[in-house]
Amino acid sequence: MPRDWNLLVIRRKECSEEELLKELEGEGEFEVCGEGVLFGKVDDVTEFLEDAEEFRCVSRAVPLESVFTAPENLISVVKRHVAKHIDEIEPEETLCVHVETRGDVRVSNKSIEREVTAYLQRLVEQVLGRKPKIDRKNPDKMISIYIVGDKCGICFLTREMREKYKLTRP
Repeated sequence: MPRDWNLLVIRRKECSEEELLKELEGEGEFEVCGEGVLFGKVDDVTEFLEDAEEFRCVSRAVPLESVFTAPENLISVVKRHVAKHIDEIEPEETLCVHVETRGDVRVSNKSIEREVTAYLQRLVEQVLGRKPKIDRKNPDKMISIYIVGDKCGICFLTREMREKYKLTRP
């Protein structure tokens, strides 16, 4: 599995993986990593996201900044990734950590969300000098973590990106 995957694609239930892979042929490199989920590498993620609704078999496409094999110390690795974005958080902005799992995953979404959110709150307080506001429904900034089998993908999303490209579930 290449380390430079930059996209997660979730297929529509009415399509098979073969149909989805055929539809995405020529768009980039894609690999099935779990039931109905592909990691992909495309030249222009923004262009792919803008065109995603045109694909009949794509339910959702999400940009990824980092993809790695989920280690024993998954939460530590995620915390390091979260810390890289601290300068992108404005004092008045609301935050959220969202975890989605697919396939045979032996970790708890809620447990990871709680631990990473607590870390993010402490970090914001230390760096920005204020306690951050958490908004799980419509935050200004969201750390999204996708765990599929033994792979983990992470991205930092703004509200504008989520709304424009329909990156979160309705």
